[in-house]
Amino acid sequence: MADGREAPGHEPSRLLVLSTLNRRLNSALGAREVIRLGARLMGELLGLSGVALYVVRTDGGGLELAYADAAVAACYEGAEQLAEEEGIAGQILATGAPCSVSGRLLAGAARVEGGEGPQCEQLCVPVVSDHGEVLAVAHCHRAAGQALSAEACGLIQEAAADLGRALARARAFDDLREGVIHDELTGLYNRVYLREQIEHELQKQQRYGIAFSVAFLDIDHFKAVNDTYGHCVGDRVLRGVAARIRGALRGADIVCRYGGEEFVLLLPHTHGEEAVEAVDKVRTAIAEAGFAAGAEDGPIRVSATCGVASAPADAGSAEPLLEVADQRLYDGKLSGRNKVVGRGEAGASSDSGRRQAVRCTVALSATSATSAARRVLGLEVGQRGADGPWRSCVVEDISRLGVRLQAPIAPAPGAELAVRALLADERQGGRVAITVAARVVHTRPRADGGASIGLLFEGEARSRWRQVFEAFHGA
Repeated sequence: MADGREAPGHEPSRLLVLSTLNRRLNSALGAREVIRLGARLMGELLGLSGVALYVVRTDGGGLELAYADAAVAACYEGAEQLAEEEGIAGQILATGAPCSVSGRLLAGAARVEGGEGPQCEQLCVPVVSDHGEVLAVAHCHRAAGQALSAEACGLIQEAAADLGRALARARAFDDLREGVIHDELTGLYNRVYLREQIEHELQKQQRYGIAFSVAFLDIDHFKAVNDTYGHCVGDRVLRGVAARIRGALRGADIVCRYGGEEFVLLLPHTHGEEAVEAVDKVRTAIAEAGFAAGAEDGPIRVSATCGVASAPADAGSAEPLLEVADQRLYDGKLSGRNKVVGRGEAGASSDSGRRQAVRCTVALSATSATSAARRVLGLEVGQRGADGPWRSCVVEDISRLGVRLQAPIAPAPGAELAVRALLADERQGGRVAITVAARVVHTRPRADGGASIGLLFEGEARSRWRQVFEAFHGA
């Protein structure tokens, strides 16, 4: 046949079978895909009546049935899991040698038994990597009366060897991907996986109208844990918090470590109110837990603040949805911590469109806490892209996205300015300046000739401004 398949009773072309098998297997990536594709192709290309494939469990606990064609599935009922050396497959795993049998083979038995059921000729072969490791055992069936020739048996073993090489590559790919998408410290998914999965969930939401929510979770005052007990204890607390988050959520929910002490929760099939309730259970589980500090210290207790956003009510794409959840998280920080803030709750971000961010009145003299690594000494404004002059101003209120200042200038809305924050940096033992580009969104003239100016930070400038914002308000 043109695709490499042969009618029963005819021996297939060796070159065509192996070239087709390898070409198709090279297009598969993960181990699961290789197993299903490889077993199916062996059946089709080699003219078999059925194929079943046991794979060696990665925990070293024997074999498990990973694939069985419908025509032979009855042979494997009740034998989905096999211990080492159990049955024909277990013996092959132990010896690494193929085994040919006739009659009705019970997968979990060590011998052939008569009785009703698929009567067949079988060749059971190990699926081995290039390094000689048995990765799986393939049961290759032919209907009764269609004996497997020596040539056919040799071709099956060659095909199994090719499948072994492909499976070894696929497992290496899976291991690499697991390392790429998981956080090493907590075992949770990381931001790489978060980006993939949130897009997937939003596509489902848009296509089928399925509710979907996200939540940002941040451990309150976590810096104090590291400063008091050390980073090793801090890591232990992070692992403990990760375990509490997983334990308080459904299996379908996804937990990612976003960075530092921040986590993101993806909640499929969950609308806003349900999401707030679910996340509050997480918050409670964390608050009620105690985390070991050391032999001489009592348990460490921490709390968490969370912000919740839902699609499509709050946003329809990934970045804006995460921004809304992040804004509500900081709203909760500034209104007392240890709480969950969702849509329409006290302090939640406004939907007016002008400033969807946490806003708070500040006084420079009151925000320079001695425990902070950086203290804000003052803010200045100047022309964007120019060296000066810089003009001192008074801060009226700030958010993670912008700031309102009293300045001795009155720029028009839409004008671009630069904001320079002067900070005392205790780590470096001196002063540093952070300059951030901003756009004027509103101007209100003042009687002294100056103006109250509202500035918005966009794009990369937003992450630079966040350093200043956090110096005002230690998270």
